[in-house]
Amino acid sequence: MITFAPIIFLRDLREECLAHSEKRMPKWKFRLAPDLVMQLQPKPTYLPTPRQIESGIKVRLLQFDGVAIQVGTGTASAEVFNKLHRSAGGSWWRRTFEIVAYNEDEWHDQPRHWTCTRGGARAIPALDERIAAAFTGGFFANLTPNALLGSHCLICGKGLTDPASMARRIGPECAGTSSLVVPFILTPKVA
Repeated sequence: MITFAPIIFLRDLREECLAHSEKRMPKWKFRLAPDLVMQLQPKPTYLPTPRQIESGIKVRLLQFDGVAIQVGTGTASAEVFNKLHRSAGGSWWRRTFEIVAYNEDEWHDQPRHWTCTRGGARAIPALDERIAAAFTGGFFANLTPNALLGSHCLICGKGLTDPASMARRIGPECAGTSSLVVPFILTPKVA
C-alpha cells in the first residue's frame, strides 16, 4: 500500500459523477505509457453501520476501483480491458487495486489481485511501482487528451459522437450541468 497526496482533478471529477448519478459510474481509461493502460472507476461511499465501525471498519471518504494492464510487446489499447485472456498471445500483467481516502489529507493505493501470463509473476512488483508513480509523479495533474482512451463522457460514461463533446470529453447533457474544469480544456477568460 502506498500513500499519496489527494489528486484534486480526480476528486472533483468523482464528485461531478456522483452528483449526476450514484448508479451509473463511468470507467475512465488512460494510457500511462505505450505498454501500460489504466482504468479507474469512481465508487460511491456509504457510512458503515455502528456494528461495522465497532469491528474496525473505517469510514471511507472516497473510493475508486482500478485496473492496470501492461503488455509485453506492442502497444496497449483500451481493448485489453475487454479481451485479455491467456489465449491472447504475448505476455501481459494485470493488477486490480483500490484507491481510498479515510481523511482529506491522504489517499491510499491498495493492491488487490493480479494475473499474468505463465511465468510472469516476477514482473508484478515493477508494475506496482509504475502504478504508484502515476499517482505520486503528477500524471493526473498534467493530464492531456492523448492520455485518455476512447470517446466516452467523463461524467456519465455514455459514448460521444459530437466533435465538440469529444473535444471536451463531456457530453451535452453533462456539460449543461457541470461546473467541472477539465485541465486540458481551454476556458474563456472573464473580463
